[in-house]
Amino acid sequence: MKTGFPRCGRREGFVLVAVLFAVTVLLGAATGLAWFVRSQVRQVEREKESLLARSVALVAARQMASGLAFDTNDYDSAEERWFGAHVIPVEEIGGAFVTFLPGDDKISLAGLFLPDGETLRLEMEQPWRRIWERLERTDLEQVVLDFMDGNAVPRLGGAEREGFPNRVPADLSELLACPGVDARVLYGDPDRELPGLVDFVSPWGGNRINVNVAGREILAILDELITLDVADTLIEARRGRPFKKVEELKERGDVAEAALPRLSNLVGFKSETFRAEVQVQLLSGAQRYFEILLRKRGNTTDIILWKER
Repeated sequence: MKTGFPRCGRREGFVLVAVLFAVTVLLGAATGLAWFVRSQVRQVEREKESLLARSVALVAARQMASGLAFDTNDYDSAEERWFGAHVIPVEEIGGAFVTFLPGDDKISLAGLFLPDGETLRLEMEQPWRRIWERLERTDLEQVVLDFMDGNAVPRLGGAEREGFPNRVPADLSELLACPGVDARVLYGDPDRELPGLVDFVSPWGGNRINVNVAGREILAILDELITLDVADTLIEARRGRPFKKVEELKERGDVAEAALPRLSNLVGFKSETFRAEVQVQLLSGAQRYFEILLRKRGNTTDIILWKER
């Protein structure tokens, strides 16, 4: 007769181990599922916040566009009441902190050429040359024009290569693909205290530079008779009393009369484009930042550029 413990204990132990293993696997799966669901919920929340922020920014942009409809005077200046910093509340969502300013304060790459897209406008020849003199890279003056113009024919002193887009760039960073244009040329060389191309040109804008908002460096490249001292005089003269006619540049801005005919097709006193920086603050605490460019033509204002960061 056999004696000892029954063998069913081993079987029960195996079952117990199997159950524990299954529970561990299920707990791991449940934990993983919980983390996955949680991450998905967070993603949905972020997307919801992004949509809300875009909605607030769009509301702000529409209010700015509506405000421009009331701007019927014959000049645009940063000192006008609808420009500057504003707060736009949006009930039950949050609000927007907006900095709104008139544009056309730089040379517009879109306005460099005649309608054929190839011929440099006569009044742009001197400012374009003076930009490259200021950057100390006159070797790139014609090369960049070849990069942007609408044909594949090289200019005198320029260069055409396969791969040139032969169009005006939508973003200035595209110019980094042009031979000779590097980050120091485009954004400035602090070691040599030189500005960059971004300080003088913009992909957007009308055919005229608004002298009521253009900076000192821009004013000083418009004509050889406009020195930095004359540019300072123009900036001082426009404070509180924006320019409205070319003749006023001589009368109040100390611009030589000989320069006026050259400036007549180059400068203006109103802006076609307007830029806004919008910081959206939601009630949840989330923040989003937007760069918006508006273009006004007649009584119509459209959004032509929208960036989120």
